[in-house]
Amino acid sequence: MNQILICLNLDTKFEDFLREIYSEFTIQSMTIDNYTCNSIDDQEYFIFTTNSTLSQIEKQQQQQVKAIFIVDDQQTNPLQIEDQFLHKHNHWTFYDYLKNEKRDLTRQTHHFFWLQLSHRILVDFEGKNQRQTALDNYLNDSSLRTTIRTALSTNDTNQIYELRSFLGDLIEDIRCEHEKISESKFIFYKQMLLSNVEFEELKANLGQLICMPTFFIAHRHRSSIPVCLTQSSDYISVIFEIECNSHCTFAFVSSDEILFDFNSTFQLQTIDETIHSIQLLAVNHNQTILNKYIDDIHRQTENLSLSLIFNRLLIDMGKWEQAEIYARELLRQSTEHDLPLIEHLLGQIFHWKGQWNDARIYYDRAYERLINVEPQRIKESADILSNIGEILHLEGKFDSAYDYHQQALKIRNEYYPSDHAVIANSLENIGLVFYQKLQYDDALDYLQQSLDIREIYYQSFHPDIANNLNNISCIYIDQGKYDEALVYQKRAFDMYNEYCPDSHVHLASILNTMVDSLYRKEKYDEGLELAEHALAIQKRFHPD
Repeated sequence: MNQILICLNLDTKFEDFLREIYSEFTIQSMTIDNYTCNSIDDQEYFIFTTNSTLSQIEKQQQQQVKAIFIVDDQQTNPLQIEDQFLHKHNHWTFYDYLKNEKRDLTRQTHHFFWLQLSHRILVDFEGKNQRQTALDNYLNDSSLRTTIRTALSTNDTNQIYELRSFLGDLIEDIRCEHEKISESKFIFYKQMLLSNVEFEELKANLGQLICMPTFFIAHRHRSSIPVCLTQSSDYISVIFEIECNSHCTFAFVSSDEILFDFNSTFQLQTIDETIHSIQLLAVNHNQTILNKYIDDIHRQTENLSLSLIFNRLLIDMGKWEQAEIYARELLRQSTEHDLPLIEHLLGQIFHWKGQWNDARIYYDRAYERLINVEPQRIKESADILSNIGEILHLEGKFDSAYDYHQQALKIRNEYYPSDHAVIANSLENIGLVFYQKLQYDDALDYLQQSLDIREIYYQSFHPDIANNLNNISCIYIDQGKYDEALVYQKRAFDMYNEYCPDSHVHLASILNTMVDSLYRKEKYDEGLELAEHALAIQKRFHPD
Protein backbone atom coordinates (compact mmCIF):
# COMPACT_ATOMS: atom_id res chain seq x y z
CA MET A 1 0.00 0.00 0.00
CA ASN A 2 1.41 3.37 -1.05
CA GLN A 3 0.80 5.87 1.76
CA ILE A 4 0.88 9.54 0.74
CA LEU A 5 1.11 12.50 3.08
CA ILE A 6 -0.29 15.72 1.60
CA CYS A 7 0.75 19.15 2.85
CA LEU A 8 -2.29 21.22 1.92
CA ASN A 9 -1.80 25.00 1.98
CA LEU A 10 1.22 24.67 4.29
CA ASP A 11 4.60 26.34 3.94
CA THR A 12 7.67 24.56 2.55
CA LYS A 13 9.34 24.28 5.97
CA PHE A 14 6.54 22.03 7.19
CA GLU A 15 6.80 19.93 4.02
CA ASP A 16 10.58 19.57 4.49
CA PHE A 17 10.00 18.52 8.08
CA LEU A 18 7.58 15.75 7.03
CA ARG A 19 10.05 14.51 4.42
CA GLU A 20 12.69 14.23 7.08
CA ILE A 21 10.73 12.32 9.70
CA TYR A 22 8.47 10.24 7.44
CA SER A 23 10.98 9.07 4.85
CA GLU A 24 9.02 5.87 4.25
CA PHE A 25 5.99 7.83 2.99
CA THR A 26 5.44 9.73 -0.26
CA ILE A 27 5.16 13.47 0.50
CA GLN A 28 3.18 15.80 -1.76
CA SER A 29 2.54 19.52 -1.50
CA MET A 30 -0.71 21.04 -2.81
CA THR A 31 -2.74 24.20 -2.64
CA ILE A 32 -6.49 24.18 -2.31
CA ASP A 33 -6.73 25.09 -6.00
CA ASN A 34 -4.97 21.93 -7.24
CA TYR A 35 -6.00 19.61 -4.39
CA THR A 36 -7.02 16.13 -5.51
CA CYS A 37 -6.73 12.58 -4.23
CA ASN A 38 -6.81 10.05 -7.03
CA SER A 39 -9.01 7.01 -6.43
CA ILE A 40 -6.37 4.32 -6.78
CA ASP A 41 -6.87 1.08 -4.86
CA ASP A 42 -3.29 0.76 -3.58
CA GLN A 43 -3.01 4.35 -2.31
CA GLU A 44 -3.95 5.92 1.02
CA TYR A 45 -3.88 9.66 1.68
CA PHE A 46 -3.23 11.48 4.96
CA ILE A 47 -3.69 15.24 4.88
CA PHE A 48 -1.98 17.88 6.99
CA THR A 49 -3.72 21.23 6.75
CA THR A 50 -4.97 24.23 8.70
CA ASN A 51 -8.40 24.58 10.26
CA SER A 52 -9.29 27.37 7.82
CA THR A 53 -8.44 25.18 4.83
CA LEU A 54 -10.42 22.22 6.13
CA SER A 55 -13.78 23.84 5.35
CA GLN A 56 -12.75 24.28 1.70
CA ILE A 57 -12.06 20.60 1.01
CA GLU A 58 -14.85 19.09 -1.05
CA LYS A 59 -16.20 15.84 0.39
CA GLN A 60 -16.33 14.08 -2.96
CA GLN A 61 -12.55 14.38 -3.19
CA GLN A 62 -11.93 12.57 0.09
CA GLN A 63 -12.77 8.99 -0.82
CA GLN A 64 -9.14 7.83 -0.48
CA VAL A 65 -8.38 10.09 2.49
CA LYS A 66 -7.86 8.11 5.68
CA ALA A 67 -7.23 10.96 8.12
CA ILE A 68 -6.82 14.73 8.31
CA PHE A 69 -4.46 16.37 10.80
CA ILE A 70 -5.26 19.96 11.73
CA VAL A 71 -2.05 21.95 12.32
CA ASP A 72 -0.83 25.52 12.40
CA ASP A 73 2.29 25.62 10.23
CA GLN A 74 3.49 28.72 12.04
CA GLN A 75 2.92 27.61 15.63
CA THR A 76 2.56 23.83 15.75
CA ASN A 77 5.61 22.20 17.33
CA PRO A 78 6.86 19.48 14.92
CA LEU A 79 7.36 17.18 17.90
CA GLN A 80 3.58 17.17 18.38
CA ILE A 81 3.04 15.22 15.18
CA GLU A 82 6.34 13.38 14.83
CA ASP A 83 5.13 10.00 16.06
CA GLN A 84 1.46 10.26 15.10
CA PHE A 85 1.90 7.12 13.02
CA LEU A 86 3.66 3.93 13.90
CA HIS A 87 6.58 4.19 11.50
CA LYS A 88 7.48 1.33 9.23
CA HIS A 89 10.03 -0.07 11.71
CA ASN A 90 8.56 1.40 14.87
CA HIS A 91 6.31 -0.93 16.78
CA TRP A 92 5.15 -1.68 20.26
CA THR A 93 7.16 -4.04 22.39
CA PHE A 94 4.97 -6.18 24.62
CA TYR A 95 6.12 -8.39 27.46
CA ASP A 96 4.06 -10.82 29.53
CA TYR A 97 5.48 -10.15 32.97
CA LEU A 98 3.30 -12.55 34.96
CA LYS A 99 3.84 -15.50 32.64
CA ASN A 100 7.62 -15.11 32.73
CA GLU A 101 7.96 -13.94 36.34
CA LYS A 102 9.36 -17.24 37.66
CA ARG A 103 10.92 -18.60 34.48
CA ASP A 104 14.64 -18.67 33.87
CA LEU A 105 15.34 -15.80 31.46
CA THR A 106 18.61 -16.95 29.93
CA ARG A 107 18.66 -17.42 26.16
CA GLN A 108 16.09 -14.65 25.72
CA THR A 109 15.57 -13.32 22.20
CA HIS A 110 12.93 -10.70 23.00
CA HIS A 111 13.28 -7.08 21.82
CA PHE A 112 12.27 -6.00 25.34
CA PHE A 113 15.60 -7.24 26.71
CA TRP A 114 17.61 -5.56 23.94
CA LEU A 115 15.85 -2.29 24.75
CA GLN A 116 16.31 -2.47 28.51
CA LEU A 117 19.87 -3.79 28.48
CA SER A 118 21.08 -1.26 25.91
CA HIS A 119 19.62 1.51 28.12
CA ARG A 120 21.43 0.15 31.20
CA ILE A 121 24.73 0.09 29.28
CA LEU A 122 24.22 3.66 28.06
CA VAL A 123 23.54 4.82 31.62
CA ASP A 124 26.79 3.19 32.78
CA PHE A 125 28.84 4.42 29.79
CA GLU A 126 31.88 6.31 31.09
CA GLY A 127 32.60 8.27 27.92
CA LYS A 128 29.67 10.69 28.19
CA ASN A 129 30.47 14.35 27.47
CA GLN A 130 28.22 15.55 30.33
CA ARG A 131 27.68 18.97 28.70
CA GLN A 132 23.93 19.07 29.45
CA THR A 133 23.19 20.16 25.89
CA ALA A 134 22.07 16.79 24.52
CA LEU A 135 18.39 17.40 25.28
CA ASP A 136 18.37 20.71 23.41
CA ASN A 137 20.22 19.16 20.48
CA TYR A 138 17.74 16.30 20.35
CA LEU A 139 14.72 18.60 20.40
CA ASN A 140 16.12 20.86 17.67
CA ASP A 141 17.38 18.23 15.22
CA SER A 142 14.63 16.19 13.53
CA SER A 143 17.16 14.24 11.46
CA LEU A 144 18.94 13.11 14.64
CA ARG A 145 15.63 12.11 16.19
CA THR A 146 14.75 10.04 13.13
CA THR A 147 18.13 8.28 13.21
CA ILE A 148 17.76 7.43 16.90
CA ARG A 149 14.14 6.30 16.55
CA THR A 150 15.01 3.99 13.65
CA ALA A 151 18.04 2.54 15.45
CA LEU A 152 16.07 1.81 18.63
CA SER A 153 13.08 0.27 16.87
CA THR A 154 15.19 -1.96 14.57
CA ASN A 155 17.70 -3.11 17.23
CA ASP A 156 20.51 -1.43 15.29
CA THR A 157 23.29 -2.00 17.80
CA ASN A 158 25.95 -0.54 15.50
CA GLN A 159 24.14 2.80 15.23
CA ILE A 160 23.42 2.90 18.97
CA TYR A 161 27.10 2.21 19.66
CA GLU A 162 28.15 5.09 17.41
CA LEU A 163 25.74 7.40 19.22
CA ARG A 164 26.51 6.01 22.69
CA SER A 165 28.12 9.20 24.01
CA PHE A 166 25.23 11.42 22.88
CA LEU A 167 22.58 8.96 24.04
CA GLY A 168 24.25 8.62 27.42
CA ASP A 169 24.20 12.41 27.75
CA LEU A 170 20.57 12.60 26.62
CA ILE A 171 19.47 10.01 29.18
CA GLU A 172 21.38 11.89 31.87
CA ASP A 173 19.83 15.23 30.81
CA ILE A 174 16.33 13.75 31.04
CA ARG A 175 17.14 12.35 34.48
CA CYS A 176 18.45 15.70 35.71
CA GLU A 177 15.39 17.54 34.43
CA HIS A 178 13.16 14.93 36.02
CA GLU A 179 14.77 15.49 39.42
CA LYS A 180 13.63 19.13 39.29
CA ILE A 181 9.96 18.09 39.24
CA SER A 182 8.31 18.43 42.64
CA GLU A 183 4.98 16.79 41.82
CA SER A 184 4.76 13.03 42.26
CA LYS A 185 1.77 12.10 40.10
CA PHE A 186 0.74 13.13 36.59
CA ILE A 187 -1.69 12.19 33.85
CA PHE A 188 -0.29 12.75 30.36
CA TYR A 189 -1.98 12.37 27.00
CA LYS A 190 -0.76 11.14 23.66
CA GLN A 191 -2.65 10.79 20.40
CA MET A 192 -1.80 8.27 17.71
CA LEU A 193 -3.42 7.20 14.47
CA LEU A 194 -3.54 3.41 14.43
CA SER A 195 -4.66 0.94 11.83
CA ASN A 196 -7.29 -1.57 12.88
CA VAL A 197 -4.58 -4.25 13.00
CA GLU A 198 -2.50 -2.14 15.39
CA PHE A 199 -5.53 -1.45 17.57
CA GLU A 200 -6.41 -5.15 17.71
CA GLU A 201 -2.83 -5.91 18.72
CA LEU A 202 -3.18 -3.59 21.69
CA LYS A 203 -6.45 -5.27 22.68
CA ALA A 204 -4.81 -8.70 22.45
CA ASN A 205 -2.07 -7.61 24.86
CA LEU A 206 -4.31 -6.04 27.50
CA GLY A 207 -2.71 -6.34 30.94
CA GLN A 208 0.81 -6.85 29.61
CA LEU A 209 3.79 -4.54 29.80
CA ILE A 210 4.29 -2.24 26.84
CA CYS A 211 7.18 -0.09 25.63
CA MET A 212 7.45 2.22 22.66
CA PRO A 213 11.07 1.79 21.54
CA THR A 214 11.90 5.47 21.24
CA PHE A 215 12.02 8.72 23.16
CA PHE A 216 8.48 10.04 22.75
CA ILE A 217 6.43 13.16 23.45
CA ALA A 218 3.20 13.36 25.45
CA HIS A 219 1.08 16.30 26.60
CA ARG A 220 0.04 17.50 30.01
CA HIS A 221 -3.27 18.91 28.78
CA ARG A 222 -5.59 16.93 26.58
CA SER A 223 -6.83 20.10 24.89
CA SER A 224 -3.37 20.79 23.42
CA ILE A 225 -3.23 17.58 21.40
CA PRO A 226 -3.41 18.25 17.63
CA VAL A 227 -6.78 17.38 16.11
CA CYS A 228 -6.94 14.25 13.97
CA LEU A 229 -10.11 13.54 11.97
CA THR A 230 -10.39 9.96 10.75
CA GLN A 231 -12.15 9.61 7.40
CA SER A 232 -12.06 5.83 7.10
CA SER A 233 -12.99 2.77 9.13
CA ASP A 234 -9.50 1.43 8.40
CA TYR A 235 -7.91 3.76 10.96
CA ILE A 236 -8.65 4.84 14.51
CA SER A 237 -7.48 7.99 16.28
CA VAL A 238 -6.74 6.91 19.85
CA ILE A 239 -5.83 8.85 22.98
CA PHE A 240 -3.41 7.28 25.44
CA GLU A 241 -3.95 8.39 29.03
CA ILE A 242 -0.65 7.79 30.77
CA GLU A 243 -0.58 7.79 34.55
CA CYS A 244 2.93 8.53 35.81
CA ASN A 245 4.51 8.47 39.23
CA SER A 246 8.05 7.78 40.35
CA HIS A 247 8.34 4.67 38.20
CA CYS A 248 9.48 6.32 34.96
CA THR A 249 11.77 9.12 33.89
CA PHE A 250 10.62 12.06 31.80
CA ALA A 251 11.51 15.71 31.29
CA PHE A 252 9.32 18.73 30.65
CA VAL A 253 10.43 20.22 27.32
CA SER A 254 7.77 22.95 27.43
CA SER A 255 4.99 23.95 29.77
CA ASP A 256 2.74 21.34 28.18
CA GLU A 257 5.03 18.73 26.59
CA ILE A 258 7.13 16.03 28.21
CA LEU A 259 9.71 13.66 26.72
CA PHE A 260 9.82 10.06 27.96
CA ASP A 261 13.06 8.08 28.19
CA PHE A 262 13.17 5.22 25.69
CA ASN A 263 13.14 2.46 28.32
CA SER A 264 9.88 3.75 29.85
CA THR A 265 7.62 0.80 30.60
CA PHE A 266 3.87 0.81 31.15
CA GLN A 267 1.14 -1.63 31.96
CA LEU A 268 -1.64 -1.69 29.38
CA GLN A 269 -4.55 -1.37 31.81
CA THR A 270 -7.84 -0.66 30.00
CA ILE A 271 -9.14 0.07 26.52
CA ASP A 272 -12.41 1.93 26.00
CA GLU A 273 -13.47 1.06 22.45
CA THR A 274 -16.39 3.49 22.45
CA ILE A 275 -14.22 6.59 22.79
CA HIS A 276 -10.94 4.97 21.67
CA SER A 277 -9.18 5.73 24.94
CA ILE A 278 -6.30 3.59 26.24
CA GLN A 279 -5.06 3.77 29.84
CA LEU A 280 -1.39 3.13 30.59
CA LEU A 281 0.22 3.00 34.02
CA ALA A 282 3.94 3.68 34.40
CA VAL A 283 5.69 0.79 36.21
CA ASN A 284 9.24 -0.18 37.15
CA HIS A 285 8.87 -3.88 36.35
CA ASN A 286 11.42 -3.42 33.58
CA GLN A 287 14.20 -2.99 36.14
CA THR A 288 13.09 -6.07 38.07
CA ILE A 289 12.94 -8.14 34.88
CA LEU A 290 16.33 -6.94 33.67
CA ASN A 291 17.94 -7.67 37.03
CA LYS A 292 16.51 -11.19 36.99
CA TYR A 293 17.80 -11.73 33.44
CA ILE A 294 21.29 -10.69 34.53
CA ASP A 295 21.11 -12.84 37.69
CA ASP A 296 19.95 -15.90 35.72
CA ILE A 297 22.91 -15.53 33.37
CA HIS A 298 25.30 -15.12 36.29
CA ARG A 299 23.97 -18.39 37.73
CA GLN A 300 25.63 -20.09 34.77
CA THR A 301 28.49 -17.72 33.95
CA GLU A 302 29.74 -15.75 36.93
CA ASN A 303 31.07 -12.19 36.75
CA LEU A 304 30.06 -11.61 33.14
CA SER A 305 30.00 -7.86 32.47
CA LEU A 306 26.94 -6.08 31.10
CA SER A 307 28.66 -5.56 27.75
CA LEU A 308 29.40 -9.26 27.43
CA ILE A 309 25.85 -10.15 28.47
CA PHE A 310 24.59 -7.77 25.78
CA ASN A 311 26.87 -9.44 23.22
CA ARG A 312 25.50 -12.81 24.28
CA LEU A 313 21.95 -11.47 23.84
CA LEU A 314 22.79 -10.44 20.26
CA ILE A 315 24.03 -13.97 19.56
CA ASP A 316 20.88 -15.51 21.04
CA MET A 317 18.77 -13.15 18.90
CA GLY A 318 20.61 -14.38 15.79
CA LYS A 319 22.08 -10.94 15.08
CA TRP A 320 25.49 -12.38 14.31
CA GLU A 321 26.85 -9.56 12.16
CA GLN A 322 26.00 -6.97 14.80
CA ALA A 323 27.37 -9.26 17.52
CA GLU A 324 30.68 -9.61 15.65
CA ILE A 325 31.10 -5.84 15.17
CA TYR A 326 30.22 -5.19 18.79
CA ALA A 327 32.57 -7.93 20.05
CA ARG A 328 35.46 -6.53 18.01
CA GLU A 329 34.86 -3.12 19.56
CA LEU A 330 34.91 -4.71 23.00
CA LEU A 331 38.08 -6.57 22.05
CA ARG A 332 39.78 -3.31 21.11
CA GLN A 333 39.22 -1.82 24.55
CA SER A 334 39.09 -4.95 26.72
CA THR A 335 40.77 -5.67 30.02
CA GLU A 336 43.11 -8.63 30.45
CA HIS A 337 40.36 -10.43 32.36
CA ASP A 338 37.69 -10.00 29.66
CA LEU A 339 39.93 -10.67 26.65
CA PRO A 340 39.49 -14.50 26.57
CA LEU A 341 35.74 -14.11 27.27
CA ILE A 342 35.35 -11.81 24.25
CA GLU A 343 37.41 -14.16 22.07
CA HIS A 344 35.14 -16.97 23.23
CA LEU A 345 32.09 -14.94 22.15
CA LEU A 346 33.68 -14.29 18.75
CA GLY A 347 34.20 -18.04 18.43
CA GLN A 348 30.53 -18.63 19.18
CA ILE A 349 29.52 -16.05 16.56
CA PHE A 350 31.57 -17.79 13.86
CA HIS A 351 30.30 -21.13 15.17
CA TRP A 352 26.70 -20.06 14.56
CA LYS A 353 27.58 -18.60 11.17
CA GLY A 354 29.00 -21.98 10.10
CA GLN A 355 32.58 -20.67 9.83
CA TRP A 356 34.09 -23.45 11.90
CA ASN A 357 37.75 -22.79 11.15
CA ASP A 358 37.44 -19.19 12.32
CA ALA A 359 35.47 -20.33 15.35
CA ARG A 360 38.18 -22.83 16.29
CA ILE A 361 40.90 -20.16 16.02
CA TYR A 362 39.11 -17.96 18.57
CA TYR A 363 38.22 -20.89 20.83
CA ASP A 364 41.84 -22.07 20.93
CA ARG A 365 43.11 -18.54 21.54
CA ALA A 366 40.65 -17.99 24.40
CA TYR A 367 41.47 -21.38 25.95
CA GLU A 368 45.21 -20.68 25.90
CA ARG A 369 44.69 -17.37 27.68
CA LEU A 370 42.66 -19.03 30.42
CA ILE A 371 45.17 -21.81 30.98
CA ASN A 372 48.39 -19.81 30.65
CA VAL A 373 47.65 -17.45 33.52
CA GLU A 374 48.19 -17.65 37.25
CA PRO A 375 45.98 -18.83 38.74
CA GLN A 376 44.54 -20.88 35.89
CA ARG A 377 40.89 -20.16 35.10
CA ILE A 378 39.90 -23.82 34.87
CA LYS A 379 36.21 -23.35 35.61
CA GLU A 380 35.71 -20.94 32.70
CA SER A 381 37.69 -23.17 30.33
CA ALA A 382 34.97 -25.85 30.44
CA ASP A 383 32.67 -23.73 28.25
CA ILE A 384 35.36 -23.43 25.59
CA LEU A 385 36.21 -27.15 25.71
CA SER A 386 32.51 -27.85 25.24
CA ASN A 387 32.32 -25.54 22.21
CA ILE A 388 35.42 -27.10 20.65
CA GLY A 389 33.76 -30.48 21.11
CA GLU A 390 30.72 -29.18 19.22
CA ILE A 391 32.93 -28.02 16.32
CA LEU A 392 34.65 -31.42 16.15
CA HIS A 393 31.21 -33.05 16.18
CA LEU A 394 30.11 -30.92 13.23
CA GLU A 395 33.31 -31.90 11.40
CA GLY A 396 32.50 -35.59 11.92
CA LYS A 397 35.38 -36.17 14.34
CA PHE A 398 33.23 -37.92 16.91
CA ASP A 399 35.93 -39.58 19.02
CA SER A 400 37.77 -36.29 19.46
CA ALA A 401 34.48 -34.52 20.20
CA TYR A 402 33.72 -37.13 22.87
CA ASP A 403 37.10 -36.52 24.55
CA TYR A 404 36.54 -32.75 24.72
CA HIS A 405 33.03 -33.16 26.10
CA GLN A 406 34.32 -35.54 28.75
CA GLN A 407 36.97 -32.99 29.74
CA ALA A 408 34.31 -30.31 30.03
CA LEU A 409 32.05 -32.62 32.08
CA LYS A 410 34.90 -33.50 34.46
CA ILE A 411 35.58 -29.81 35.17
CA ARG A 412 31.91 -28.99 35.55
CA ASN A 413 31.37 -31.87 37.96
CA GLU A 414 34.19 -30.44 40.06
CA TYR A 415 32.86 -26.86 40.17
CA TYR A 416 29.07 -27.22 39.91
CA PRO A 417 26.37 -29.24 41.70
CA SER A 418 25.15 -32.34 39.85
CA ASP A 419 21.78 -30.74 39.03
CA HIS A 420 23.19 -27.58 37.41
CA ALA A 421 22.29 -26.62 33.82
CA VAL A 422 25.92 -26.71 32.63
CA ILE A 423 26.12 -30.39 33.65
CA ALA A 424 23.07 -31.00 31.46
CA ASN A 425 24.85 -29.27 28.55
CA SER A 426 27.74 -31.72 28.75
CA LEU A 427 25.48 -34.75 29.14
CA GLU A 428 23.50 -33.70 26.07
CA ASN A 429 26.66 -33.20 24.00
CA ILE A 430 27.93 -36.67 24.94
CA GLY A 431 24.54 -38.14 24.10
CA LEU A 432 24.67 -36.53 20.65
CA VAL A 433 28.06 -38.10 19.98
CA PHE A 434 26.61 -41.52 20.82
CA TYR A 435 23.70 -40.72 18.49
CA GLN A 436 26.07 -40.02 15.59
CA LYS A 437 27.86 -43.31 16.32
CA LEU A 438 24.44 -45.06 16.16
CA GLN A 439 24.66 -46.12 19.82
CA TYR A 440 21.04 -45.23 20.44
CA ASP A 441 20.59 -46.69 23.93
CA ASP A 442 23.58 -44.76 25.29
CA ALA A 443 22.44 -41.65 23.43
CA LEU A 444 18.93 -41.81 24.91
CA ASP A 445 20.35 -42.41 28.37
CA TYR A 446 22.51 -39.27 28.29
CA LEU A 447 19.85 -37.14 26.63
CA GLN A 448 17.25 -38.22 29.18
CA GLN A 449 19.63 -37.39 32.05
CA SER A 450 20.14 -33.97 30.51
CA LEU A 451 16.38 -33.45 30.08
CA ASP A 452 15.68 -34.47 33.69
CA ILE A 453 18.16 -31.89 35.02
CA ARG A 454 16.89 -29.11 32.78
CA GLU A 455 13.23 -29.63 33.58
CA ILE A 456 14.01 -29.11 37.25
CA TYR A 457 16.59 -26.33 36.82
CA TYR A 458 14.47 -24.34 34.35
CA GLN A 459 11.11 -25.32 35.89
CA SER A 460 9.97 -27.15 32.74
CA PHE A 461 10.22 -24.24 30.31
CA HIS A 462 13.31 -23.09 28.42
CA PRO A 463 14.77 -23.20 24.88
CA ASP A 464 17.41 -25.69 26.03
CA ILE A 465 14.61 -28.07 27.06
CA ALA A 466 13.07 -27.62 23.62
CA ASN A 467 16.40 -28.39 21.98
CA ASN A 468 16.80 -31.45 24.22
CA LEU A 469 13.35 -32.73 23.24
CA ASN A 470 14.17 -32.22 19.57
CA ASN A 471 17.39 -34.22 19.88
CA ILE A 472 15.55 -37.12 21.52
CA SER A 473 13.03 -37.06 18.68
CA CYS A 474 15.84 -37.52 16.14
CA ILE A 475 16.71 -40.86 17.74
CA TYR A 476 13.10 -41.99 17.58
CA ILE A 477 13.02 -41.08 13.89
CA ASP A 478 16.07 -43.27 13.22
CA GLN A 479 14.40 -46.08 15.17
CA GLY A 480 11.26 -45.75 13.05
CA LYS A 481 9.17 -44.51 16.00
CA TYR A 482 7.67 -41.58 14.09
CA ASP A 483 4.63 -41.00 16.29
CA GLU A 484 6.80 -40.81 19.40
CA ALA A 485 9.18 -38.48 17.56
CA LEU A 486 6.35 -36.11 16.63
CA VAL A 487 5.18 -35.94 20.24
CA TYR A 488 8.61 -34.69 21.32
CA GLN A 489 8.90 -32.39 18.31
CA LYS A 490 5.54 -30.73 18.94
CA ARG A 491 6.45 -30.15 22.59
CA ALA A 492 9.71 -28.58 21.44
CA PHE A 493 8.02 -26.49 18.77
CA ASP A 494 5.37 -25.15 21.14
CA MET A 495 8.05 -24.18 23.64
CA TYR A 496 10.22 -22.41 21.09
CA ASN A 497 7.24 -20.81 19.42
CA GLU A 498 6.34 -19.15 22.72
CA TYR A 499 9.90 -18.27 23.71
CA CYS A 500 11.33 -17.07 20.40
CA PRO A 501 10.16 -14.87 17.51
CA ASP A 502 8.55 -16.68 14.61
CA SER A 503 11.63 -16.12 12.48
CA HIS A 504 14.23 -17.47 14.92
CA VAL A 505 16.79 -19.94 13.61
CA HIS A 506 16.01 -22.55 16.32
CA LEU A 507 12.48 -22.87 14.99
CA ALA A 508 13.90 -23.84 11.61
CA SER A 509 15.84 -26.71 13.20
CA ILE A 510 12.76 -28.10 14.93
CA LEU A 511 10.61 -27.63 11.83
CA ASN A 512 13.12 -29.62 9.77
CA THR A 513 12.99 -32.59 12.15
CA MET A 514 9.19 -32.46 12.04
CA VAL A 515 9.41 -32.50 8.25
CA ASP A 516 11.55 -35.65 8.46
CA SER A 517 8.93 -37.40 10.61
CA LEU A 518 6.03 -36.34 8.38
CA TYR A 519 7.90 -37.39 5.25
CA ARG A 520 8.52 -40.87 6.64
CA LYS A 521 4.84 -41.08 7.60
CA GLU A 522 4.06 -40.09 3.96
CA LYS A 523 2.26 -36.93 5.07
CA TYR A 524 3.82 -34.97 2.23
CA ASP A 525 1.52 -31.93 2.15
CA GLU A 526 2.00 -31.20 5.85
CA GLY A 527 5.72 -31.78 5.53
CA LEU A 528 6.05 -29.49 2.51
CA GLU A 529 4.31 -26.62 4.29
CA LEU A 530 6.67 -26.90 7.28
CA ALA A 531 9.71 -27.26 5.01
CA GLU A 532 8.87 -24.01 3.20
CA HIS A 533 8.49 -22.25 6.57
CA ALA A 534 11.87 -23.59 7.73
CA LEU A 535 13.54 -22.60 4.46
CA ALA A 536 12.27 -19.03 4.74
CA ILE A 537 13.75 -18.76 8.24
CA GLN A 538 17.09 -20.26 7.19
CA LYS A 539 17.39 -17.88 4.24
CA ARG A 540 17.04 -14.97 6.62
CA PHE A 541 19.95 -16.15 8.78
CA HIS A 542 22.06 -17.64 5.98
CA PRO A 543 21.31 -15.48 2.90
CA ASP A 544 24.33 -16.83 1.01
